Amino acid sequence: MSGADSWEPLPPAPRAPLAAELDLFGESEAVQVNHCRMPGCGNFGVPARTEHGKTGPSADRDPNYVVTGTNKGMVPALRCKSCGEKPAMKSNAGVAAEVRRISAAMLRLDEAASCSSPECANHGRSVAAHPLGYRKQGRGASGGRRMLCRACGRRFTLSSPVRLGAAARAAAADAFSRIANKSPVRGVVRGARLPSAQGYYQTLDFIFRRCREFSGQVDRALADGRLRLPASVNLAVDCQTYTLNWISRLDRRNTEIQSICTVDADSQFIFGLHSNYDPAADAFEANRRAALDGEAKEPFRRHPQYWLVGDELHAGRALSKRHRRKDRVELAAQIRDLYARARSRADVEDVELHELNTDYRTPFLARGLQVHLPYLAYAHCLLMRRILSGAGADRAQVNMDMDSMLRAAFLCAFAKEVKAGKAHGFYVRYTKYQTIDEREAIHARSRAALRRFRNSLPPEDRHRAALLLMDLNVRRAQAHGPWRDLWAEHPLPNMNEPDKAACWLTPDKDLGAEDRAALFLQSGIASVDNAFQRTRRLFSALERPVGTSSGHNTVWHGYAPYNPEMVEKYLAIFRVVANFVSVGEDGETPAMRLGFAKRPLDYEDVLWPGQRVPRPKRARRRGRPALGLAA
Repeated sequence: MSGADSWEPLPPAPRAPLAAELDLFGESEAVQVNHCRMPGCGNFGVPARTEHGKTGPSADRDPNYVVTGTNKGMVPALRCKSCGEKPAMKSNAGVAAEVRRISAAMLRLDEAASCSSPECANHGRSVAAHPLGYRKQGRGASGGRRMLCRACGRRFTLSSPVRLGAAARAAAADAFSRIANKSPVRGVVRGARLPSAQGYYQTLDFIFRRCREFSGQVDRALADGRLRLPASVNLAVDCQTYTLNWISRLDRRNTEIQSICTVDADSQFIFGLHSNYDPAADAFEANRRAALDGEAKEPFRRHPQYWLVGDELHAGRALSKRHRRKDRVELAAQIRDLYARARSRADVEDVELHELNTDYRTPFLARGLQVHLPYLAYAHCLLMRRILSGAGADRAQVNMDMDSMLRAAFLCAFAKEVKAGKAHGFYVRYTKYQTIDEREAIHARSRAALRRFRNSLPPEDRHRAALLLMDLNVRRAQAHGPWRDLWAEHPLPNMNEPDKAACWLTPDKDLGAEDRAALFLQSGIASVDNAFQRTRRLFSALERPVGTSSGHNTVWHGYAPYNPEMVEKYLAIFRVVANFVSVGEDGETPAMRLGFAKRPLDYEDVLWPGQRVPRPKRARRRGRPALGLAA
């Protein structure tokens, strides 16, 4: 963000947010998320008109949508004239900016590098996009390509800098293994023999950069088609919240960082794990510009994706208290309660602040800005679609927890695929807080019911018993909520998802009964729940903190970080370890199951891919004089 001299007033707001151009790795597309979210509606995927029309009845009016508002007019929305749905407007420019932020690690060095001089004409103009502005000048000592800026004569190298001393580089792999296996800061310092806690954070930054580059190269290979996926994939997506310690005794409000994760249910490969924190954002400049712009509505302001001062006062809240009791409530009652809470929100997609009478506020961070979770969800799904399409995945089933925000993000990102019958979305819900004995009892009852159903079938149909029983449950599906969504009981719930039920969000009338039942059978979110559970089990800093007696929503944990940037670093490290290092019961990593690797990688392979691994120098052992022989 530039200084005050570059500020210009906002242009007049259009009727609906304009489409934004997004160039992802050579493919340009228009981002437009302001349309009906109901797959069965004729306006699904049809954007609203952005130009203002004449007032009163005329042929110039939008035939599909009426511009209205929610939350007492604070949140502009569209009302579909066909089905009556009222989705809140989102800034397409904000969604595109968030896609560029979370995909920055996928850029090649020549795509991310440019002249570093702010006064130079090539500043911000990448080497890949503007090859005539630069000239090659051999290679540097690290092996990276050296470039000369033709505009100002500045030289730079296309390589990743290594900012660690020789001793720290030799201990980096040992520290990496300890960080990824729940050692706290002091434990890593002692075990890896780092010089100090400051040395820990320097080493952690180095490991984070290498892990980020490693995952970015794999993601880019998928997007470019150099790595291929199966033609049909089954994904699970969900959100997780990590609570940080407060940074001021005067403001003991915990910062909550949310993350969104997408996991392949078959291989357990994590395709994306992104947090809603942007450390590079200039908080002062963003808030200053917002103050100069005045009371611009969120979809029409300059930085709509960021949490700015005062945003928490306009956030939609549910009219019903959040269900916090950890007792075992009937699954149907849980679903009804979730629909009631979603319906009572002013913006049905805004799930960040949905409790009544809560004193939670987003604290003003010392550095960077948090991103509104819906913008991260839209960007995450758009990036996942780009990766899947580039890697050759022609059909996708996306399973998610009962979350209207994730549903809207999926339907907007995969709108073309949903219309073509190549993308299917499912809500999945199961009873939580069950003991292991209760889970085993539920699992045994479901298996016994399947055996009885199999014995009642003719011999030629018994091998399809699970499919036929699922089809029977789909025909008996119960409607819930104001949208009359049909929920069917899953006949084979596993131990991780007892009493599971699923709702098909994108019904396709052209799909046969058995194909429809097969989709219901493979619905589930256990894979993404397991990924989030492992982040808390393998990283002590991400464990759930415990409440204190000082007040509501103030928690403190001895291992929890204070800096929100640490969450992003730990999650990036976890993703590499989970995909390429950790092996399952079959002795393979998720990357091996997809054919991306032939063996489990070591920590050195991630830090020094194809390079010589630094080793500590062997110190000469000095003998001690024998007793009684000392001079």
